[in-house]
Amino acid sequence: MFRYGVRQILESVPDCHLVGEAEDTDGLDAFLRRHKPHMLFMALPDEDAGGLAAIGQIRESHPQIRLLLNSGSTDAGAYGVRLMKLGVHGFLCRRQPVDDYRQAIATVVAGQRYISTALAQQMADTLYDPDHRPGHEGLSDREFQTMLMLASGLSVSDIAEKEGLSVKTVSEYRSRVLRKLGLRHTIELIQYAFRQRLVR
Repeated sequence: MFRYGVRQILESVPDCHLVGEAEDTDGLDAFLRRHKPHMLFMALPDEDAGGLAAIGQIRESHPQIRLLLNSGSTDAGAYGVRLMKLGVHGFLCRRQPVDDYRQAIATVVAGQRYISTALAQQMADTLYDPDHRPGHEGLSDREFQTMLMLASGLSVSDIAEKEGLSVKTVSEYRSRVLRKLGLRHTIELIQYAFRQRLVR
């Protein structure tokens, strides 16, 4: 249903033509090489910790493709700054108005970057008041991913298996996250993530 809605919006934007679509990210590299799109509109699953890695791989393998991302999160600020630093050209929240989607698509297709009002406000807050910046912005991408997975209920061993890492390595990432955020236990990390609206 969501893809159908996106198709309708894409078809209503001048100079925008749909060249292909996929249900998931399996075989994404081959998909992009086959269709050679100018822009990729990609929906990230809610709190998808692996999304950052996937985006980094796309930017490295297909630097010419403009990326417009959509997240199920209702808070653009939670991921927006980090995603823009990765080279994403635009970021939308699932519940933004349809007109915002049209504007974002048209802006990215035209070769510019789309920044929503909510994201612009957070970027301004960070620029003019560094103390306003939440602690998780100081985490590395790997630490941030680990935090999201822990906050989503995965254990250290679950994360190790999912990411192909050793339990010791994931435990080290967990320790770094707790230390940087000034937290003592995973339950405090979960509470922090909920307060920051990083998970639901």
